[in-house]
Amino acid sequence: MSKFEDFDTMVLEEIRLRPRNFTQLQTKIIMDAAAPLGAEGFRVLDRRLQAMRKTGKIRFQGGMWHYVPETERT
Repeated sequence: MSKFEDFDTMVLEEIRLRPRNFTQLQTKIIMDAAAPLGAEGFRVLDRRLQAMRKTGKIRFQGGMWHYVPETERT
């Protein structure tokens, strides 16, 4: 289990509810969870979004992050 697993789950839940842009994802809860994981909170969030994009869990389209259901992942 990676140290980012809980954080990734929290972010995925926010995106799964409805597509969001980067600014909308910078909630107090997410930023507080990002603080102990390393650099500034927004940098941790950006790195994790990119990691989840590369694994196919989310996609960036029309300026928003969208959740990709497991049945549609390649």
